[in-house]
Amino acid sequence: MKGWKLYAPRKQVELASEAYDRWVDQDNDTIAEFHRTSEAILVRFWDQADIAIGSDSVSCFPAPDTSTEALERLRQNAIHPLLTNHEGGLCLHGSAIALSGEAIAFLGHSRTGKTTLAAAFAASGVPFLTEDVIELEEKDGRFFVQPQQPVLRVFSDTANNVLGQRRLASDTDKRDVAAQEGVPFAVEASPLARIYLLDRDEIDEIVIKPADPANALAAMLQHAFVLDIADKARLRGHFERLSGLAIRTACFTLDYPRRFADLPNVLSAIKDHA
Repeated sequence: MKGWKLYAPRKQVELASEAYDRWVDQDNDTIAEFHRTSEAILVRFWDQADIAIGSDSVSCFPAPDTSTEALERLRQNAIHPLLTNHEGGLCLHGSAIALSGEAIAFLGHSRTGKTTLAAAFAASGVPFLTEDVIELEEKDGRFFVQPQQPVLRVFSDTANNVLGQRRLASDTDKRDVAAQEGVPFAVEASPLARIYLLDRDEIDEIVIKPADPANALAAMLQHAFVLDIADKARLRGHFERLSGLAIRTACFTLDYPRRFADLPNVLSAIKDHA
């Protein structure tokens, strides 16, 4: 990644420019805004940091009281995949596990269960590869999922009910749970076998259906990292890489009950299907 320069904390003031792109959460609240300056693209993560991405460096200006851990998460889980895709790589927002030597990936919006599935598989003895950023490298005609940080960042309800990390906390709080005995982490890249696309539907049964390449591509585009939506050449290259992934990888939609008591059955269904 380009040189990372960390500056002293400063208060976030109103920007003169209009945002040309935004990231929003499931409630349509803004997580990040993308602005152009004369020398860089400025990514504002509200109440966390302003990060200026220039031609040869990345400058981080933390908001007051932003922790070192939060800044590192921004660097690893937002800026790194943005730059990787901008420079010709391929990253997606999702989780992945290493099942019988092959990677199984889960793509979905926040609160659709992708991290909970990775955590549940890990708790059952199946190593996780990543819980937030799926970084892919192509080799010998196959896509390989690269291991990321050996940490599961989960909501407290998942930490309590799946990983046994019982502490007093709101279910909407997030907690870092490091890989440990009983929560294994895969340290080597694994060839990607299939992708499961998660929906928000609340249903009472487990449903797995094939997703054709066109629908799989449409879903992948929702979980990609794009730095500059006006750079047509880079966008075309990014689209072609995603198209290749959708065409050459088995993709399926996955719906299941969002109840912790049903997770063992969900894991069994995915293992049988895979």
